[in-house]
Amino acid sequence: MKEAPVFTLPKGAIRTNMRRLNVTLDQETYAALERQAKQTRKPCARVAKEILSEGLAQRNAAARHKKLAADYRAGRADARALLNDLESYCINVA
Repeated sequence: MKEAPVFTLPKGAIRTNMRRLNVTLDQETYAALERQAKQTRKPCARVAKEILSEGLAQRNAAARHKKLAADYRAGRADARALLNDLESYCINVA
């Protein structure tokens, strides 16, 4: 049985728990991503990561808002406190 090759990090390299993702984009989406990267002077991969992070944060906030609205309609006693807590975490993406 053949042993798997051992990979060693170069001196000074930092080990991270980052995962890779291969995404296929249509021409229009890639062009928009490229424009954003040029405007911000960042690599396309970094801009894509930022956009994904912002989108996930917005989805999570929307899910919390939906749950809060359902709890509020159901007459949950601490709905006001939950609403205040939710509003403190709102993000604005320009």
